[in-house]
Formats: sequence, structure tokens, C-alpha cells
Amino acid sequence: MKVVRMIPGPGDKSIMVDVDLPTPEVFKGSLTRALKARDVQFYIHPIGMVLDWHGVTSPRFLIVLSGLLEIELGDGSKRRFGPGEFFLAEDMRGPGHISRNVGDGLLTVITLQLTECPFQAA
Repeated sequence: MKVVRMIPGPGDKSIMVDVDLPTPEVFKGSLTRALKARDVQFYIHPIGMVLDWHGVTSPRFLIVLSGLLEIELGDGSKRRFGPGEFFLAEDMRGPGHISRNVGDGLLTVITLQLTECPFQAA
């Protein structure tokens, strides 16, 4: 399973890398190992919302339920995530990233704060 990781890069500027999350075959599909979550939060952002530079305090998956989320990284690059897309935010050092609702409606995101990271520290 492909996962996007947002991690501190050179100079602690956030970058995104595409990695594989191990998913052994089971039944008629694949399944990751169980990950422990500390909390779950839902965010509903209005049209035009911009959250200036910020990072996360612990690793968390962000899953877009509706709308279009744009993430601007420390190197100036941008990535967009739509409904059903997700990434693992781990940019706990440096300035973090900018989040924007770039869709034409509400942006709804669910976050799952993990108690452990499924990857080795960046």
C-alpha cells in the first residue's frame, strides 16, 4: 500500500516522500499490521481556509473525507489530496507546512493521532 509521508527534510523543512506500508496478503486482499491511535478528530474547514505554517506534535494520518486539501511544503512544493486520499504527517520539527482548502466547498478531514509511527524516524 502506497503511503505519503510528510517528514522533516534538509534544514528541517517539510518534504513528502512516497513509501510502501507493508501489507501482507490476507483473505482476498491485504491488511496492514494494527496501528494504535491515541485520538481521532474531525475538522471542517470553510472555503478559502488557510492554516499558516504549522507542524504536528506526534505522527498522525490525515484522511480527506470531502473537499480538496492543498499542502505547501518547506521547499515551496505543493500537493493536493481529495476524498479518500490520505497521508502520514510527521513534520514535528522545523516550520512545518501550510494547509489550504482549495476546493469550492467545505473541506472535511479526519485525523488519527498515532501512539507509534509505522516507519523508522525520519
